[in-house]
Amino acid sequence: MTAAVKPVGKAFQQCVPATVALTANLLFTEGFATGFKTRVVPGGIFNGIPGNATGNTTWAAEGTNVNPAIQNIPGGLYGGFAANSESGLIFPALNSTSGTLTYTAGLADYGTRLKAVFTNIPAGITMYVSTTSSSQGTGFIPGGTSVLPYAVLVGTSTSSDAQQDGTPFTPITGTTTGNDGLPAIALAANSSGIATAVWEVTNSNPSAKDVLSFSVYISYTATSATAGNPYGLPITDLPIGATVNNVVLSFAPEPSDGVFTTANATQGQVPTPRFAITNTYQGRWTTINLCQTTLLYPFVTGASGFDTGIAVANTSWDPFGTVNQTGSCKLYAYGVTVAAAGNTPSQPIVPGCDSISNPLPGTNCFAIVPSGQVMSVLASATLTNFQGYVIAVCNFQYAHGYAAVTDLGIRNLWSSYLALELSKVGVGVGPRGTSNGGPQGIETLAH
Repeated sequence: MTAAVKPVGKAFQQCVPATVALTANLLFTEGFATGFKTRVVPGGIFNGIPGNATGNTTWAAEGTNVNPAIQNIPGGLYGGFAANSESGLIFPALNSTSGTLTYTAGLADYGTRLKAVFTNIPAGITMYVSTTSSSQGTGFIPGGTSVLPYAVLVGTSTSSDAQQDGTPFTPITGTTTGNDGLPAIALAANSSGIATAVWEVTNSNPSAKDVLSFSVYISYTATSATAGNPYGLPITDLPIGATVNNVVLSFAPEPSDGVFTTANATQGQVPTPRFAITNTYQGRWTTINLCQTTLLYPFVTGASGFDTGIAVANTSWDPFGTVNQTGSCKLYAYGVTVAAAGNTPSQPIVPGCDSISNPLPGTNCFAIVPSGQVMSVLASATLTNFQGYVIAVCNFQYAHGYAAVTDLGIRNLWSSYLALELSKVGVGVGPRGTSNGGPQGIETLAH
């Protein structure tokens, strides 16, 4: 089997809410035509013997009320489905009871199972998975004789992989609907921040390589307006996606889930089928970016009789229905401090006024910029005797920068420019990438 994580569309933005929104598809592909198997052969009258029928009914191939006699003919083809069943020759006369379960020789505990283990689930979101693979349309009977590949969710923890021989097949039904139309259910992470989903194959095609696709969704709430912040709460410096989320795809059960170990894998009372995973398939299943804009002011001076006004406009208030955002900007200065004794390297940082306890806007911090407003600061007030360039990281989308360089008193000189927008993920986090999904490593005029 091969598997892949296929992200869907662009990255999400923290300031734009999402409701059971599709973020990725998990793709499982057979390595050979009969790699995915149902628990028993699907319904029908095989070999002309009516007593061998389970009927082309829902979950017939999963043995909800399995009749072991349906697969008791050595070498039976069963309409071509024999090779596509996890149960081989079933010998109903040979059975034993342990506790509440009756074990029948040859009868598998379940069909092929596919597992996804999610780690580092971002804080502040609810994650969902589809309870079925891609829809097969009307008239399709899950677990019947259709050869359209299909699987359903049977577990949200690895404990569901215990022995199931003799127990009813019970798929998990969806409690909501994803935006691609599939039924979905929320997954709850354990104390280690890990969530698990296990699907079981109920229909497969013994003559073709099947591909099963399952959907992953997310929901979260964007920052909202309050009486004190009518344009929305300021967004913090910590993004929802600060840690890299991951999902590992495999068959199930396998030793790492605790149902069995490599030492007891040959014992009788362990799940059938079971797998040893030699290769894992994994990837990142969602990306949620801070709603940030990063601006470069390529020349800023507050030294030698000159000054620079640094302005930021927040244009998230517009006639296009944009989500109004509010936030402040942190200024990172790179250059030198001009002094009588010579230039000395200096990299002062001017924090946002929403991140310190004693804010004095324009003096020790950059003011919060409400939606639809412009805030500014003088280099002489916050970057005394500094000369170099400044990178402003603003915690809202659609920030635009403007700078004006003058001699003190604005008597003889005035020069101004628009700031450049840097493609940027986060300071010190990784490669640069624009907040609006533009190409990495590209600087473009902000306007």
